[in-house]
Amino acid sequence: MVSVRTVDVVPGELSARIQPGPAGPDGRPVTVVVSEGLRRHGQRELAFHFAPEPGEDPNATPDFVFWLLREVQREAAAGRSIGPGGRTVLRSPGWGLGITGFLYLDAPDLAPPAADGWAPLVVVPTLWDETAAVARFGAGRVLTMLGAATGVFPHPVALDRRRPPVLELNSHTATTMLSGLQTVSVPAVEAAANTAELRVTVAAAHAAALADTLRTPPPNSLALLTAPRHRTARLRYLFQPGGPALTIGERQPGDPLVAGNFVAYAANADTPSMAMLEDGFGVLMPPAEHTRLLSCLESQREFRCRTPQAEFVVAPR
Repeated sequence: MVSVRTVDVVPGELSARIQPGPAGPDGRPVTVVVSEGLRRHGQRELAFHFAPEPGEDPNATPDFVFWLLREVQREAAAGRSIGPGGRTVLRSPGWGLGITGFLYLDAPDLAPPAADGWAPLVVVPTLWDETAAVARFGAGRVLTMLGAATGVFPHPVALDRRRPPVLELNSHTATTMLSGLQTVSVPAVEAAANTAELRVTVAAAHAAALADTLRTPPPNSLALLTAPRHRTARLRYLFQPGGPALTIGERQPGDPLVAGNFVAYAANADTPSMAMLEDGFGVLMPPAEHTRLLSCLESQREFRCRTPQAEFVVAPR
C-alpha cells in the first residue's frame, strides 16, 4: 500500500505530498506526487504520476521528481514561471530513463487539487527524440501517439520506465508535411471538426495574442500547434505516416467533433476553403476575411466564414 506522506524538498519552502493514485492501464498502482509551496512564487503547483515497477517500494519516488521541483522553484523565484503548454528541455537524457524533457499540461481531471485548492499542472516526461518532436510538431501529436501506443485516451500521464519512445525524429520528419511549414505552439487554442464545421476556440485572455501571431502569416502556411487536450471532443486524430489520419478515443453516434493537433493557416487565397491534413486541419482565407478574423480576435468576438467544405468558426471561450 502507498501511504500518504509529505517530504521536505526545500526545508521551510517547498514540500511534496505523496499519495496513491488510480491504477494504470496495465493494472499497476500509480503514485501521485503534488508539490506544495510553488504558489508563493506565482507558479502553479505541479503533479507527477509514476508507476512503480513490480516488487518495488511504492513509496519510493524517482529522483527526477525532486530535481524538477527544485528547478521550477528556482525559476519561479526569479520571475520565470511555467504555464500550461510549457516545456523543460534537458541537455542530455537523464536518470537512466531516457528522459529528455518535461511537458506541463492543464489537466485538472487527472490530478488531485493542491493544498491551496488550485488544480496543479500535470507533468509528463518525454523520452529521447519525443522532446525535439514536441518542439517541432507539437505536444498534441506526440502525446496522441503515446495514447495510441498505450490504449489511453488522450494519453497516459504516469511514467512507465519500461516504455520505448513513440517516434524517431529523422524518420518522422521525413514523413510529415509539417516539416516544411513554420510552426508555432498555441496551447491556449483548441481545434475540432465534424462535417458541419471546424471550430477553433481560444482562451479569451489569449485572443489578442493569437491575432498577433496570425497578423503576418508566411507565404505558404503557418501551422498552429494546438493544445494536446480538448475540453469537449472525445475523439482525436492520430498521425499515421503515409496514410489517412486515424482517430483514437470514444466512439460516438451522430456527427461528433474530432480534435486535431494543428491548424495550418494561410491568407492568400481567392476563396475560402478547408481540408483535413494528416492529424490536423488546413484553412485558406482571402485577405479580406483574414482582416475580419483579426478584428474579431482583437475584440473577442466570434468569427464565422462559410467554405465549400464546412463552416470555419473561431471563438473565444
